[in-house]
Amino acid sequence: MIRRPPRSTLFPYTTLFRSDENEESEESALLDVRADPPGIPERPIPFGIGEIIKMHISFGIIPAGKVKLEVVDTVRINGQLTYHVVSTARSAKGFDWIYKVRDSIETWIDVDSIYSHQFRKKLREGRYRDKKVVEFSFSDSLAYWWDDDEAREPLPVEPFVQDVFS
Repeated sequence: MIRRPPRSTLFPYTTLFRSDENEESEESALLDVRADPPGIPERPIPFGIGEIIKMHISFGIIPAGKVKLEVVDTVRINGQLTYHVVSTARSAKGFDWIYKVRDSIETWIDVDSIYSHQFRKKLREGRYRDKKVVEFSFSDSLAYWWDDDEAREPLPVEPFVQDVFS
């Protein structure tokens, strides 16, 4: 027989999905969430400045690298307050001779609505290199982007567009 731990010792995120007996039914709660405008959360944002997630990557028992995701600070872009989020991936020094990785991805996410304002990606994986920059213009519903510093044709975007991290 498998015993569950008491509710109070479950992972913290489980409290987000728990409901009291006096609350509305699960179906009506889902309908309320779906009725919200797309991209506009009604609940508090689940991260803040200074939060960091670090992961170690291994190939069996051999350390292969590290990944870090960090909410660095807030920055104003086109008058809007945004979170500056940075992700880095690096292969371990001992693993560089097999496959060297030096990746950096940055995004600027609207503080109030969690949609993208800007996105930058710089990948260095083995011999592969890639650099992309995207700036979202919501006034004309376009994404202006550059591939390896060369401007490309702007792309139409929907309101509250998301990038990989937002």
